[in-house]
Amino acid sequence: MPPIDERLINAIKLCVNALVPKQDAAIKKGDIVKFVGGLLIDLETFFEQHNAEKRCYILFNIMGQQKRILADETSIKKSEARSKIDLCW
Repeated sequence: MPPIDERLINAIKLCVNALVPKQDAAIKKGDIVKFVGGLLIDLETFFEQHNAEKRCYILFNIMGQQKRILADETSIKKSEARSKIDLCW
């Protein structure tokens, strides 16, 4: 089997990297985040912590109780909301 041309390998890497969403590493506990896809798209809530498996914990206020859910890190981004006051429940 002949070797694969290095230019082809680099072109494939560029295409794959363009498709993989970049996670905002600056997200930290207490930041307001916004879902960028799925059923929760455009929903804003609070970020709690990162998980080792490219997932993270998000806090929701549901029926007066705070609930913690696990979400994929690529499904959220840091929100433009400046403070908790901007976030209306």
